Amino acid sequence: MKTHMEITRAATYPEWRESGYTPESHKTKMNLTPCMTDHRIDIVLRLHGLWRRGENGGSRADFSGGALIHKKLGGADLRGANFRGADLRDTSFQGTDLRGADFSGAYLRRSNFQAADLSGASLRNANLRDANINFANLRGADLRGAHLRGANLQGANFSGAHFTHDPDVPVVEGLDAKILQALASGGSLNESMWHTNATMHSRGGWAIVLAGEAGRLLEAARGRYDAARDIYLASTGAVPSLFGRTTESLCDIRKCAAEALADA
Repeated sequence: MKTHMEITRAATYPEWRESGYTPESHKTKMNLTPCMTDHRIDIVLRLHGLWRRGENGGSRADFSGGALIHKKLGGADLRGANFRGADLRDTSFQGTDLRGADFSGAYLRRSNFQAADLSGASLRNANLRDANINFANLRGADLRGAHLRGANLQGANFSGAHFTHDPDVPVVEGLDAKILQALASGGSLNESMWHTNATMHSRGGWAIVLAGEAGRLLEAARGRYDAARDIYLASTGAVPSLFGRTTESLCDIRKCAAEALADA
C-alpha cells in the first residue's frame, strides 16, 4: 500500500541521542549567545530580500548559531535562509516562506510554524518539542533525527518527507479502514474520552488500541496524544485532528480510508 511519505516509517526520537546532542546541552550552549536585536534582524532580512531578487549588495540570511528568542518572523520570505544550530525557541514563523531553509540542529522548542511553507527544508536533528506545526507544508523536508515530542502536527503535509525509523512506534496498515471495521463490528467512537471502555474510544484511542501491546506500551511511555499522533504519522503519513467532534471525526475517518484505498 502506498503511503503519503517516502520514508522508512516515521520516527520522533532520534539520532541526537546517539550523537551526544540533547535539548538541554543545546540550550546551555545557546544561553551563551547574545540574542540578536530587532534592528540587526531587519538588516539581515533586507539583504536577504536583495539576494532573493538577484540585486547587488544582497546576501543570504545567515542566522546560524545565533539566538532569536521570542522573535516574530511571520509572513517573511526566508527561502533558503540558514538557521543551522540557532536558538529559535518561542519564535513565530507563522505563514513564513521557508522553502529550502536549513534548520539543522536548531533549538525550536515552542516555535510557531503554523501554515508555514517548509517544503524541502532541513530540520535534521532539530528540537521541535512542543512546536506548533499545524497545517504547515513539509513536503520533501528532512526531519531525520528531529525531536517532535509534544509538537502539534495536525493538518501538516509530510508528503515525501524523510524521518528516522523509530522502532518503538508500531505501524497499523490501513489504520482508518481498520477503525471503520472495528466500528462495524460493535465498537463505538467517542471523541469526549480517549478510552471510555473496551469497545468505545476516540479516534486516537482506537489508533492506540489497534496497535496492540506496542500501542499500549507507547501510550504508557509518551502519553495518549503523542502515542496516537506518532502511530498515525508512522501508519498514514499524516496527523488528523485528535480533538474533533465525534461526527466530524467519523466523516474524516471515512474520507481518509477511501483515499488510502484509492492510493493502494
